[in-house]
Amino acid sequence: MKLEHWYNNNTYNYKVFGVDRLVKFKKKKNLTISLCFPTLNEAQTIGRILDIVKKSIYEPGLVDEVVVIDSNSMDRTVSVVRSAGFKVLQHRNILAEYGSFKGKGDALWKSLAVLKGDIIIWCDSDIMNFKPKFIYGILGPMLIDDSISYVKGFY
Repeated sequence: MKLEHWYNNNTYNYKVFGVDRLVKFKKKKNLTISLCFPTLNEAQTIGRILDIVKKSIYEPGLVDEVVVIDSNSMDRTVSVVRSAGFKVLQHRNILAEYGSFKGKGDALWKSLAVLKGDIIIWCDSDIMNFKPKFIYGILGPMLIDDSISYVKGFY
């Protein structure tokens, strides 16, 4: 019963949040938000994702910074990101003194050295059916409840 109680009190649905409402909470709390996409050969999906993010999340002011941390993609990922107007960095060049290792984990922890937001959100870059709710559904709990400092999405 305790687990069920915890789950019911700590699980949110994206439907209770709207971008405009969350922008107001963000401004009221004077927070900045960084959104990071780790990539490796994601030219097929990252362009569409960034287009959706730009129109529905970035331009309305919910996130202040969108950065792609690339892991030496061999396809057109980097040019697609640049064409979308967002910053792309190679993870091997971030904190290079610590080496560079294969895998998403290396890109994620190194992104902390370059992202500027008070809140950092990471999102996969290979999602074929990407929706803005994937971002604001995760941000919502942190923006409306000061006792929440970590959110993980699930579906």
